[in-house]
Amino acid sequence: MQNFLYLTVHIRHFKIPFDIQLTRKQEMFNEFPELEKAIKTARTIELPQPGSKKYKFKTLPFGERGTKIEAKLLKEITNGMVDSINKHFPDFDYIVSPEPGGHTWGIMAALKLNKSINILRAAPSYEMEELEVRRKTGYYQQDLYFNHFQKGEKVLIIDDVISTGGTVETILETLSSLEVKTIGVQAIYAKSKSYKKLEKKYSIPIKLLIS
Repeated sequence: MQNFLYLTVHIRHFKIPFDIQLTRKQEMFNEFPELEKAIKTARTIELPQPGSKKYKFKTLPFGERGTKIEAKLLKEITNGMVDSINKHFPDFDYIVSPEPGGHTWGIMAALKLNKSINILRAAPSYEMEELEVRRKTGYYQQDLYFNHFQKGEKVLIIDDVISTGGTVETILETLSSLEVKTIGVQAIYAKSKSYKKLEKKYSIPIKLLIS
């Protein structure tokens, strides 16, 4: 009888977190139906890589290679990001967002939150103290240009999609070298769980609308 009772408790112990996880994921999909549809229906293309390799890239309409964004999706993402930021990141000086892709949503959120934004451009602006940093993602390498950062500032990074985490890590490392404090990262969607390694490595929260 004792073994039977122990086994019953043991099974329930593992079932509860699993059920909660499924419920939470369904809630996320229910909260963002237009975003879920956009992810499911996005076309996959093959990007040439060095040698004969190719990278399978999902052309999400809200991502860096997206073109047309429907009004419902635009509203759903913008409102969702603002709600998430208000909930998880109430105290920061301004937003930092990279080109291409991320700065679109950084601007939308900055407007709604009445915050300034510092855009990390993919081309130089030739300002006096501009810092050029090489970033490497899963499918390309490109420079990012950092301007107008001051020691001790608190910033929130906003990006569109996290794939390998290469862009976010480049930004985190550079801001740290400039003695700028990053309080967290807000993104729309992550293609994998690689962002969790960044959370652990840099001890910051990374929040997504859909994971």
